[in-house]
Amino acid sequence: MPYCQLFYHLVWSTKHREPRITPEVEPIIYNLLRTKAIGLGGTVFALNGSIEHVHLVTTIPSRIAVATFVGQVKGVASAKLNKSRPGAPPFYWQEEYGALPLMANACPMSSPMSKTRSNTTPSIVPFPSWNEPKAKKCA
Repeated sequence: MPYCQLFYHLVWSTKHREPRITPEVEPIIYNLLRTKAIGLGGTVFALNGSIEHVHLVTTIPSRIAVATFVGQVKGVASAKLNKSRPGAPPFYWQEEYGALPLMANACPMSSPMSKTRSNTTPSIVPFPSWNEPKAKKCA
């Protein structure tokens, strides 16, 4: 059986970068995003952002295309949020997103976020600078 473990730092924004991830909405939308990602077979390592965008560090199963995973996570979260708040301004994501692959040793392997973990202080895994010197070749 093949072994595959694919890590991504995903980033996307609210539609037109509108400030829709308010303190009231943040815990709800983050829980919806986390729950859907886990439901698709991902392991969520970090989830945070600002009032107009989200960062998600996760694994994506090799059987699911990145675009499909991101589309389902975003779509289900916004649809469920809108359904749960009738009369509130509608919540939409922009269509675009960023997906940056991570090496396994860059992820906090020992602390994936569970469905019940509080999202008050997660952090995004720092990325090395692209200008760092290349690793030495083994002799």
